[in-house]
Amino acid sequence: MIYVAIGMNRMHLTSAWHLVLLSLRARWRSNLWVAVGMAVGMLALGAAILGGVGFGRSLSRHLSDLVPESRVLLRPRSANLFWIKVDTGRITPETVALVQDLKGVRRVSPEASIRFPVSVEAEFLGSGFQSDVAVTGVEAWVLGEDAPEGFEYRPGGALPCVLASYFLDLYNMTLAEGGGMPKLSRGAALGREFDLILGESTLRMGRAFNEGDTIRRVSCRLGGLTSNPNLLGLIVPLEAVETFNAWHGAEEKIYQSLHVELASPDAIADIEPRLADLGLELVDTTATWRRAVYFVKLVGWGFVGFGFLVFGLAVAYLMSSVNWTLARRRRERGIMQAVGASRRIVTILLTAETALVSGAGILAGLVGSGVIFHFLNAWYEAWRSGREYLPRDLVYLPWPWLALAGAACWVGAIALAMRRIRRETRATISSHLGRMD
Repeated sequence: MIYVAIGMNRMHLTSAWHLVLLSLRARWRSNLWVAVGMAVGMLALGAAILGGVGFGRSLSRHLSDLVPESRVLLRPRSANLFWIKVDTGRITPETVALVQDLKGVRRVSPEASIRFPVSVEAEFLGSGFQSDVAVTGVEAWVLGEDAPEGFEYRPGGALPCVLASYFLDLYNMTLAEGGGMPKLSRGAALGREFDLILGESTLRMGRAFNEGDTIRRVSCRLGGLTSNPNLLGLIVPLEAVETFNAWHGAEEKIYQSLHVELASPDAIADIEPRLADLGLELVDTTATWRRAVYFVKLVGWGFVGFGFLVFGLAVAYLMSSVNWTLARRRRERGIMQAVGASRRIVTILLTAETALVSGAGILAGLVGSGVIFHFLNAWYEAWRSGREYLPRDLVYLPWPWLALAGAACWVGAIALAMRRIRRETRATISSHLGRMD
């Protein structure tokens, strides 16, 4: 006892740890219920963070992948005459140069379309077919990661092409289902070769659309698929479209839109007032989707608030347990202080017990929520096969964020418990010894 009295204030770490373990073992049932309560609270909060914030971030990332915030689409100003849309402006190489010189513009790619009939002829499952097709040309950077290697026009070689993934999805969801044909994966579509027939429409098979036109065949190879909603049809290098148009007498370069990459999303405020003078208008094809994602994020934060409410109930249960423990252990604390333990040592020992119990519960809740969403993401990834138009992940949230949230909750809970323990240990030794259980 004399040794304890002398060494209590200089307690060795091993001795302190031994006392904490003895106390946890002696009260394992009550500590187990506290850990379970904290685990349930953290599981609810972790699920709310992953399901609320993580789902919104997944949608936001998917939308940014489709159309980055620093990209804008410009088209000629137009007017509606009854059911007819008439362009009131034109995009020429001079317009492209003027837009390139605007403040905040990093680079510009015109988008040109083939201005004469064109069809595609290919072989599929042993049968040949021919169909009209819309062909547009852009520079490779517009496609981003969807651009195949060597996306440039080389006369005499196979023309590299990219197809809007919408058409593959349309085939898999409708034509394949209705015709009893096998569905195609992205891998099955990539690398397929076909012929582009310039100057021939399926409406007039074997004959040029205009008298005197020459029908030409161009060998093509499908090198990629794109989900960019601003790119539809068959996409080829811009130089190829300009060359094909010149072959058929359309030598003047006229573009249907401009893909503009800005130095930052804020630069749109600098260029928008100048567009009217250039005969252009800004087209935001993702405005509705961005509003929808914003609403989803708001709902997600509502889920997070509910998760914090459940975790708050778990913390309330923890504090109730701390109060009950302090009331039951008055005599023990009084004896420890009587033999030389300072109030600081007693506070540290009791707080360490609470930290271990609550930490074990919070860790179990974090692991549980992480495991649940790991399996949900794995299931979603398998189900998403063949549905590339959907986000890549059901939930996108870096795991360190979840760990940081758990650590912050643990520190907050321990801070509350320590405050209550410190207040109780300020009582005098005589009051502890005089209030027996």
